Amino acid sequence: MVSKFRVKLKMQAFELEIEGNREDAALIGRSIGDQISSVIAPSANIVEGDFTSTRPPSAPAIALVEESPKRKASRRSRSTASSSGENNVSAIEFRNDASLYATPTQQWKTAEKALWLLYVVKETTNHSELSTSQIVNTFNTHFRQAKTITSSNVSRDLGKLKVSTPSLVGEDATKSPAVWYLTEEGVRKAQSLIADARSQGSA
Repeated sequence: MVSKFRVKLKMQAFELEIEGNREDAALIGRSIGDQISSVIAPSANIVEGDFTSTRPPSAPAIALVEESPKRKASRRSRSTASSSGENNVSAIEFRNDASLYATPTQQWKTAEKALWLLYVVKETTNHSELSTSQIVNTFNTHFRQAKTITSSNVSRDLGKLKVSTPSLVGEDATKSPAVWYLTEEGVRKAQSLIADARSQGSA
């Protein structure tokens, strides 16, 4: 004789409201499936004559509001992209006349390299103001042999020169990104660096 059974499930006042981003869809779908299956699962146990469920408890519904790892990774990648955006600024193209402006050396500090570059670029091109990334990329492109410089060190050192007495550089923060330019005292300092480098080169 074939055993028969009938299972009837009626859910009243059932409401489901979900809010999230597209990347959360897979996680939300799995969570909903777990929640519903935890309600339906006892029917299988009834058929088998066993009312004790061995199914592990489903994750609480509150898990739906947690950020998925994919979303977190996406945020990190967007943050990285935005922070590295300035690093894609092209270097200023110019030709340095070493007989007039000398060349930087590895012994120069980051501040001296930045001052020298601001001066030479201003004298040889129409660029009298440079952003931190332009200074870094231009110097590292044309004078890598003099030891490369970093954005953090340039920003730090030029920031100190801006508040020094007398101030060697100025900053125009109204532009995006902010740009640096030489003050009259900064011009004199750059010229002094060039004179010292030329004298050492001829010695």
